[in-house]
Formats: sequence, structure tokens, C-alpha cells
Amino acid sequence: MGGFNLQAALPEADPVNFVSRVTIPVLMLNGRFDFVYPTETSQEPMFRALGTPAAHKRRVVYDVSHTIPRNEMLSEFVGWLEKYWGTSSAREIETGHGIRALHRARDFDPFEDILGLQVVHP
Repeated sequence: MGGFNLQAALPEADPVNFVSRVTIPVLMLNGRFDFVYPTETSQEPMFRALGTPAAHKRRVVYDVSHTIPRNEMLSEFVGWLEKYWGTSSAREIETGHGIRALHRARDFDPFEDILGLQVVHP
């Protein structure tokens, strides 16, 4: 999710100056009608500018504004993690743990539960 911020930033903090250094696999989930990160002026330029090889970057565009439907977002996210981290082991599935089990959990938050990030929503 995301794109270039359209507000001016200091050069040392402007993603435009650093996005080409990103070379790890990237999954971008965007809304076609996003008012925060507009498609043509924010999302697409960032995706093109990523230094990640084309085979390892993916952009999915939904016919929504800024908020991606939760089930679709989680499905893409889990598929992406499984592509790069592998699928859950039989033991993880048997005990109800692992990526797919987390996906089914109602309170699953990929940013917190997998990446360890606390996201504050306004």
C-alpha cells in the first residue's frame, strides 16, 4: 500500500531519493481511486522507480479508494509471504499456528503479528 507522498519533503527524507535503493521483494496493494496516493502521480511512479527486479515486485490495484478490502488484502499478503518464506509446515497447520491460521484469525494484523510493527490508526 502506498506511493510517493505528494507533499514536499526535505531531500534527506524524500522517498523519491531512495526508492531505487529498495531491491527486496515488494508487494504493493493500491486502490484505483485512492485520494491519499493517487494512481498516476503517486502509486505508479513509485512502483516503476523501485530498484527491485520486475520478477520480485507485484502491484495489485483494487476498485476502491484508500482502504483495501481486508480479506483480499490478507489473501494477497499471505500468498506473498508464502512465496518468499514458504508455506506453513504440517505441524503448524495441525496446531492452528502458521501463516494461514493467522490469516483466518479475526484479530490478525499482518503489520503487528508478522512484522512486529505497531500501526496507529487515526
